[in-house]
Amino acid sequence: MSQDPFGFGPLPQPPSKRPIVVLALLLVASGAGNYWLWQERTKAKSDAASAAAKVAAAETATKEATQKLQEIQGDMIAHPEKAPAHKDDAKPEAKTETKENKVEAKEADADKDKDKDKDKDKDKDKDKADAKDDAKAETKPADAEEKPKPAAKAKPTAKAKAKAKAKAKASVKKPAAAKRKPSTPADREL
Repeated sequence: MSQDPFGFGPLPQPPSKRPIVVLALLLVASGAGNYWLWQERTKAKSDAASAAAKVAAAETATKEATQKLQEIQGDMIAHPEKAPAHKDDAKPEAKTETKENKVEAKEADADKDKDKDKDKDKDKDKDKADAKDDAKAETKPADAEEKPKPAAKAKPTAKAKAKAKAKAKASVKKPAAAKRKPSTPADREL
């Protein structure tokens, strides 16, 4: 029935369900977005709390370390005779003796001995050179002045020779006849 039985025109259409469906979809999308944002917020809060805890732990550790350092420095100032003079003088930490440690210790001692021998050889060489210089100084007359020797001149290379030739050619002046002014059509005779 498309006609009103009482003669008032066409029957009224029932309201469309599209706006309600669109509103329902918007409501569901908004809820899903809010839920995702809420989860991200809780993650961010927990990350911030753990970071704050780490920072607090690091600060307490630095405070404890600075306090220990100040105590040690105070003890060193108060009792300088107890403080080790050099880091090598300090007591080494206890190590368990193993075959590997013994071998490493022997190798280290051998290296130290080699270094000492090299230092002694260098000192001997320096002493010999000093003795030679002293002997030369005694044999020279006092009024003789040392003249610096001129440095040996290096032979010119092929590139240097080529550059010199190019400069020589450029420096040669061309005769006046070779220099021509560009002629214009008005200057030319027909």
